[in-house]
Parts: sequence; C-alpha cells; structure tokens
Amino acid sequence: VILRANSFNGLISLYQLKLGNNLISIIENFAFLGLENLNMLYLERNFLSRINKEMFYGLEILSDLILSNNMINNLGFMPFFYMKNLKYLSINNNQI
Repeated sequence: VILRANSFNGLISLYQLKLGNNLISIIENFAFLGLENLNMLYLERNFLSRINKEMFYGLEILSDLILSNNMINNLGFMPFFYMKNLKYLSINNNQI
C-alpha cells in the first residue's frame, strides 16, 4: 500500500490518525499535507523501510509519532525536521 501525496488534504480538524496494520510500504513526500492540527500519528506494524523529512511535511504540531514494528533501515537526513513539537517517538523493533 502506498500513501500518496496530499492523501489527507482538507482534514484540518483531525487530531489523531491511526494507520497501523495497513500494509503500508511507501509514504510519498507530502502525504500528510493539510493535517495541520494532527497531534498523534500511528504507523506501527506496517512495511515501511525508510523515512525522510518530506514525508512528514506539514506536521508542525505533531507530538506523538509511532513507527514501531516496521522494517525501517534508513533514516534520511533530519527525518523529524518539520516536527517542532515532537515529544514522543517510538521506533523500536525496526532494523536501524
């Protein structure tokens, strides 16, 4: 499953997004653009192998990011750069 750019555009009131166990293997850059009020993003138990900062562009107030139990083996340059409010990050059970 691929999360395409602007997949959630227009959902500005969304506070929490749970996408765990969805067989997601790729998140395109700017996939979460438009979710400016998102606080919690759950991406656990998918098939993600890499992450980069453009994937999370627009998530400035995100406080919790769950990436555990994926296959992440590549953290791009400054992958959490746009998440100025990030307080909790779970990346356990990956290949990094």
